[in-house]
This record gives sequence, C-alpha cells and structure tokens, in this order.
Amino acid sequence: MYAPVGGPAAVNDDSLDIEIPGLPSRRRKGPGVGLFVGLGLVGLLVLGGLVVLGLKLRGSQAPTLQAEWRPDASGGIVLALTVPGVGSGARVRAGGREFPIDAAGRVELTVPDPSGQVGGIDQPVEVVRPGGEAHRYLVHYLIGYRLAPNLSHLGDDPPVVHLDFRVPVGSQLFVAEQPIQVVGDRGIAAIPGPEPLRAGAEGGRREVYPIRVRTPDGQTIERPYELRLPRAPLRVDAPAAVSLASGAQVEVRGRCPGASRVRVGSLNAPLTGDTFQVTVPVQPGRNALDVVAHGPNTAPALAPVVVYRDVSPQTFLAGVGSGSALLATRPPPGRRLRFTGRVLAPAPGEVRSFQVLVPERACTGGNCTVWVDPVAGLELAVGGTYDLVGETVGQRAYTTQSGERRTDPVVAALFATPRR
Repeated sequence: MYAPVGGPAAVNDDSLDIEIPGLPSRRRKGPGVGLFVGLGLVGLLVLGGLVVLGLKLRGSQAPTLQAEWRPDASGGIVLALTVPGVGSGARVRAGGREFPIDAAGRVELTVPDPSGQVGGIDQPVEVVRPGGEAHRYLVHYLIGYRLAPNLSHLGDDPPVVHLDFRVPVGSQLFVAEQPIQVVGDRGIAAIPGPEPLRAGAEGGRREVYPIRVRTPDGQTIERPYELRLPRAPLRVDAPAAVSLASGAQVEVRGRCPGASRVRVGSLNAPLTGDTFQVTVPVQPGRNALDVVAHGPNTAPALAPVVVYRDVSPQTFLAGVGSGSALLATRPPPGRRLRFTGRVLAPAPGEVRSFQVLVPERACTGGNCTVWVDPVAGLELAVGGTYDLVGETVGQRAYTTQSGERRTDPVVAALFATPRR
C-alpha cells in the first residue's frame, strides 16, 4: 500500500484539445541528473466539424490542423503542427513569434510551459496563408498532473520514495492502483524504497510506477512513470568477498561516500565520514555478512561478504558434489566447487587475482578459463598446477590480446594444493 502524505481582420476561431498527461514540477526538482524520464505519450487529434460549421458561416475555408505535443529540453512545450495544403510561404503565429511551415505542411513551435498550472490551458495559434489570410485556433491543453520525486528519504529506515503530485482540484489520483489522498491540488505517494542493488552491477535501479488521474470532469489519464536511481557507492576493503577465519570475530570495513547508514549482517556499522568499520561475531561454518549501504538520493547498494570459520576442504564441500563442469555454465555467486587448473598469469592491475586454465570437456575447446582470487595467506605461482577448492563470487569481463571480448567466472579459492 502506498501511503498518502489582436489579429488580422479575417480570423476564424475554434479549439483543438491536446491531452498532456504530466510535466515535471518546477517547484522542486529531484536531487540528481537523469533520475526520471519524461512523462506522457503524445496525443494526436484533428480539428473537426465545429470548425467547418463556423467557417461556412463566414464564407471561407480554413485549413485542417493536426497537432502533437512533446516536452522541450529547455523546459517549454513543443507543438508539432501539420497544416496540409496551405502552400509555400505559409506560417504560424504563436506567443508573439512566427514560424514558417515547410513544403510538407509541417511546423514545430515552442511555447512556454505554464509553470505550476494543471488542468485546462488555452494556447492561441494562428495559421497565416501566403496571401495574408489568417485562421485562429485555440489549442486546449489538459495537463493531468505534475510530478516531482523526493528522494531524500531513501536514507531513512525504512527507505521511502516520495512522489509529490499536483493535480487539478477535485481529481482522484492512483499510483499502481493504490489511491493517494489529494488535499486541494496536492497528493504525496510514499512508496517503499527499492531493493538493494549488488555493488559492481552495471547501471542503477529502474522503477516503473503506473499512474492514473481522473479529473473532476470525468477524463482519465493513465501513464507509466519511470524513476531511475543511481546506486549508492560502496566498497568493502576487508575482508574479501569470501574468506576464512579462525577466531570468533572479524572486522568489516570499507567506504561508502554519502551514506546515511550501513548495516553488516544484522549490525549497524558506525560511520566516520565516508568510512565504516565494525567487528562482527562469526560462528563455526559459513557466515553470510551482507553489507548494505543506504543514502539519500540513491538506491541502496549490496556487497555480499561470506566468512567461513574453522572449516576444512572436506567440511566446506560436504553435500555439494560440484566439479569443474560447473564452470562452463557461468554459475551465479555462492556455488562451492573443486577443480584442477594451471595458473596462466595474474590479472592486469589486480594484486590477488589469477587467470587459470581448467581442463573440462564441457567447455569450448575442452578447456575453461576462470579467474581465481586466493584468500589471504594462500599463494599461487604462475605456471603451477593446483587442486583448488572455493566459491564463485561473480564474473569478470576482459579483452584478450587478440581483441576478443570475454566474460569468465571468478572463484574465491579457500584452499589450494600443488600438483607434482
């Protein structure tokens, strides 16, 4: 449930309705660039019989006018008009300016956005023929809503997104089919914040909310609203994504600029500037210590951390039964396995990561390549062959010397036994 919080002598008049579902509010902008996408689908309407009736009485013929709307990057409204058959040299007047109509009868003009207004808005437009005869149209806009996202509460516990609406007085407002209380012309939808986004994932979080406004005169405007959130910056410096521990506690530390709070497992981690540090108890066996950082104006970030305490290769692999064939499937993080491979080279720019060749029929050419990150204290030598035991922690994309772009699994190696 989303919670409420003057012209030439020969002028012919008529009106054209264009529905504008919503415009970004000028009263308050979201605190980031690219956080939301333009609102609304352009409507195409054609001037109809009422115009013909009025013109017949005056004994003249006005051109048919078609109109489309789209937002302008500078904050105005672009009217894309089509006026068939008016001839070369025709033009359109609007807002004290003239715009030439091209040979196909098309013209685009920018009119100011009536900032802050919602509901019906009139824009006079004149089509001037080459001989000087002008026909006046009244383009009638219906701005169904204006919307500004307030992301400052994403750092709260729990995180919340506020969508601040302005709608015509007396309208009904729904977000994802949930009614939002409207007081006067304002309604605020309090929406639960997005789920954490894994650190290292490309891009940010994209959320889409269906919006529906029913105006007092019975018109319904339905459009999806897209909110794009950058991910909170998060880096865990220690321990590694998968590590071994022999004691009852481990220290987790890292950086998260701009964060308002960080949790490690079930504990809150104290923040000092952009850094966090907390000592966490660990039990024998596997300990999942997810690091989650929250901050205003960003989607929460997640960095999984797994600590194994007092385990051997046998207990680590107990009940798993996964071998090297798993590497051919690009496994997700958290899969435990044993395999044998030859160390080819260290990863460029990486202190503790090696490319390893693993003989395996399931892989292309009978060999898999995998990146191996040994835990602290575990040493691998280039050219050596090892029996390796570890856990998948993701994938790494890279470019080979021949220019081929590849992506291989990354395995955190907890144990390595040299082969003679």
